[in-house]
Amino acid sequence: MQQEQVTLLCRMTGEHAAPELMTFVGCSNRSKFREQVLAPLLALGAVEMTIPEKPNSSKQRYRLTAVGQALQAEQRATDD
Repeated sequence: MQQEQVTLLCRMTGEHAAPELMTFVGCSNRSKFREQVLAPLLALGAVEMTIPEKPNSSKQRYRLTAVGQALQAEQRATDD
C-alpha cells in the first residue's frame, strides 16, 4: 500500500468528498489522485462510495468500510 493510501485511511472519519480527501494527502491533480490513491482503495474494498450508481455525482462522498476500519485500526496500532 502506498504512503498516500495509508495517510488517507488514517485520516478518514465519516463521509468525505474527493476534494477533501485530496487535501488529506496533499494531492492537487484529481485524475492522478483517483487513479493512484482512491481507485486502489475502492478495489481493495477499504473505501466505498455513498452513491455507487452515480460515481461522477457532485454529491459523491466516500467512507471507510469494515475492511478500511480494520486497516485503519491496524495502522494506528502500528504507529503507537
